[in-house]
Amino acid sequence: MGLLLGRRRHNPVWFAATALLLTLGTAITYLAGSLAGANLDPEESCHAAGEPYDRAYRRANFDEYTQWFPLHDRCHAGYDLVPAWVNPTLVALPVLAIACLAYAVRLAVLHRRA
Repeated sequence: MGLLLGRRRHNPVWFAATALLLTLGTAITYLAGSLAGANLDPEESCHAAGEPYDRAYRRANFDEYTQWFPLHDRCHAGYDLVPAWVNPTLVALPVLAIACLAYAVRLAVLHRRA
């Protein structure tokens, strides 16, 4: 097992594939976050979650739940239908993917020189 893991540390293809999987995870996380409370009627979604719906808050903060990032779909100031883990994950996964891809490129360059 140690030998197998040792080889992966020096294989640029493994890091490129990991970057691809992390990118796929980012897309899935974004989809999960944007479909949180997936109902065309936000008031119904809030009531289904057991939270009151504040129409005045939604109107006052229209741009908050229509932006691409960070994802929010708030019923009122204190409750968001988008789970708390979604936005940090949408930052961490792409950062890790870029790091894996950069390391894959570095390994490929080092292997080419050797």
